[in-house]
Amino acid sequence: MRPCGAALAILLVIAVSGCALSQAEVGPEGTLEVFSPNALGPQRSLPGDWVVEADGNGDARRNIAVETATGGATLTLKTGAPRFVMARRTKATLLASPYMGWSWRMTAQAGVTPDIRMIIGFHGGNPESRSTGEPLARLGTRLPAFDRAISILWGQSALERGSFSTATPIPEYIARGGAEHFEKWWTDNLDLADLYRKAWPNDRIEGARIMFMGFAVGPEAGAEAQFGDIVLYR
Repeated sequence: MRPCGAALAILLVIAVSGCALSQAEVGPEGTLEVFSPNALGPQRSLPGDWVVEADGNGDARRNIAVETATGGATLTLKTGAPRFVMARRTKATLLASPYMGWSWRMTAQAGVTPDIRMIIGFHGGNPESRSTGEPLARLGTRLPAFDRAISILWGQSALERGSFSTATPIPEYIARGGAEHFEKWWTDNLDLADLYRKAWPNDRIEGARIMFMGFAVGPEAGAEAQFGDIVLYR
């Protein structure tokens, strides 16, 4: 199984819960700050529309940290048991806010492939899904239903940058890679609508909504990722 494959298995059984839950909404200008200093709650904490789903009864909080300094904010995620998925529930139309920007810094011990990836969940484009939302499986959690998802990861080699594979249950886009790029901050941007079209050319993309944005983190210790200024925009 590829790195984070088991964490993605958690994602594959996530379903909508029976009650209405808050979602982060896109502003009139088509922008949503998913993670930024402005997107934090009281005491500079993550707001209530963030969800953490850990494998089994594990507690992932020790592997998550939010730091603020000089007007900036950093979300730090560390690998190590339990594996977990962490995401923010969002309310955004894909074609209205098709672009995603973020900054990140990856670190891993020698010989360790970073087992941390970004996850974006969609709903509404798959013509085979029910109009009310058909989750991939049922397990009462706090994440919304989704019928499609894309993962964004750090590849083993810098030469893999920009590659996109649809051979896995959740298509994988390698945004950057290589140990030589560890311990440096990088800023990247991505056309999510373009990736969606490539992965599912027969979908009704005009109906696709971005239901959540977040991360899948694996259980083997030895890697750490820092993220800043994650934003949807048009």
